[in-house]
Amino acid sequence: MPPPGRRRGQLIVVAHVSSNEHVEMYLYDPEGSGICHNVGVVALPAGSLKTNNDGWFTQSSKELARSIFRNKAAGRDFIAISTDHQLDEAMSQWNDPQDGPEGYGAGPIREVIHVEDVEIVSNGSTVEFVSWWLNPNQPTYVHVVFPQTEARRPVGVIGFKVLDEPGFDDRLHLTYDHDDVDKLRRNVGPDGRASIKVDGAATHFRVDKNGARYFSPRHSKETGRRIEYSFKLGEMQDVKSDVPIQGMGELVFVDTRTGKEIPAHEIGGVLNANQLPAEHLEPRLYIYRVDRVGRKSTLDEPYWEANRLRCEAVAAEHKQFTVPAEVPLDRIEDTRDAEGVVAVPANTSIVDGGRKLKWRGDATDVVVTRVEFSPGSKGGIEGVVWYEDPATGREYKTASGFTREEKEAMMAQPEDYEGEVMMVSGFNNGHSQRAAKFEGWAREDDSEFVGWHLDKDADDARRSI
Repeated sequence: MPPPGRRRGQLIVVAHVSSNEHVEMYLYDPEGSGICHNVGVVALPAGSLKTNNDGWFTQSSKELARSIFRNKAAGRDFIAISTDHQLDEAMSQWNDPQDGPEGYGAGPIREVIHVEDVEIVSNGSTVEFVSWWLNPNQPTYVHVVFPQTEARRPVGVIGFKVLDEPGFDDRLHLTYDHDDVDKLRRNVGPDGRASIKVDGAATHFRVDKNGARYFSPRHSKETGRRIEYSFKLGEMQDVKSDVPIQGMGELVFVDTRTGKEIPAHEIGGVLNANQLPAEHLEPRLYIYRVDRVGRKSTLDEPYWEANRLRCEAVAAEHKQFTVPAEVPLDRIEDTRDAEGVVAVPANTSIVDGGRKLKWRGDATDVVVTRVEFSPGSKGGIEGVVWYEDPATGREYKTASGFTREEKEAMMAQPEDYEGEVMMVSGFNNGHSQRAAKFEGWAREDDSEFVGWHLDKDADDARRSI
């Protein structure tokens, strides 16, 4: 077993035909022991592993290996544990007996069929790791039940760790003041206070005596359970509290090569990928709400006078925890480089009085691909305008920012607009088309409208309305 601790390593899976046919798993622990620890080997009936025309194992044989380990783990079954190896030994492969070793390990074929980065968590007799190859939703564990003796190799039990799902309070929906700073100030009053609105992944957290766990507000379509981020957050899982604490924050990742947080639209890619985050990405949680301490709900307590202080106390427990920076009400305009601000009146809970303002970036040029406006059931106009972002080639849609007259004109003659260019803006810190809003037509100085705003790569076609 790897020595105690939490470290990044690799899962290595091998299929081998030697004196018998078998598949085995290793955990490579470069920062701890420096060797590949065998954490399971399963013998197969002769003829189970098939080869293709080039002499390597078929895809169906590789899937067989995965299903064997999955089934054993799902059933919490006993598993034999074999010899540890150096990395070059564990990674060696051949499909010609002359290329392989003599004696121990000799055989016609040995192939490394899977390698992935994993986080190894060990106490010396039990090791846990999350493998997206085996089970992306639960940690896999191997526990030694019969240690090695002179007469017997060690025997373990392999299983998927059963995790409970804490109950969380609903995601907070703040009243939206759009980009009207004066309105925000009036609504929170002169004694209200504001903080930066961090644009990350909304995250529920729970900290108790066993450690910390982190969840998305969303539920998995595959399992029906809340999506868990914990497995990708390293030592942030080691934060503990004698009294259980639950709350909510914004999860971001810092690129340690630059010291800067990665853009918001890249965070989802990191969290949704079937792999660990890159080693240069360090998670950080901005805590903006404490919902529960022990069994006591704290959501309705005054935000600045009580709940924010709880956030700061939790943030002090770990170097990767923090709170959003406070902003004076008369300096809100200075935050235009951020996503926006959150403000709460004095002596008011964030649930009852919380408000938000979000900034938009500069307008960009996009090409209309189709217009889908139609009369609405209540006298309005329904539908969207689809467009392509020339920078990415991706298609997006929007219905925001158009006047009724503009919608009526586009609905009457959609073909006149398709293929033309308009200007849209998206929210700060996301991609340019995030919650895109139509920003109007091109004008020359203060003169009347003279035509569409053309993208640099678009044909020089203009028309009047």
